Amino acid sequence: SHLFEESHKTLCVILLNHELPSWTPALWERAQVRLCADGGANRLSDQFPSSPPPMTIIGDLDSIRKDVLDQYCKQGATVVDQSHDQDSTDMQK
Repeated sequence: SHLFEESHKTLCVILLNHELPSWTPALWERAQVRLCADGGANRLSDQFPSSPPPMTIIGDLDSIRKDVLDQYCKQGATVVDQSHDQDSTDMQK
């Protein structure tokens, strides 16, 4: 099977609300799927403002700043609001 050939691989990066390592932009820019879990969007915006926006922001949205949410929504990010689920972490959501 050719499932593991380079052309069939999809790189997905999920950023969490934790200080991002210096090599994050290199990985983020190569990813075919870019997600931020809630406050991870703040980290991306603050630490690497020239990086591509996330495709999706997911979580209960209690950590993301309104200015960051608005900025990424204007850039086309989809928001998955999980605020109805307060019994799990943003990573679990």
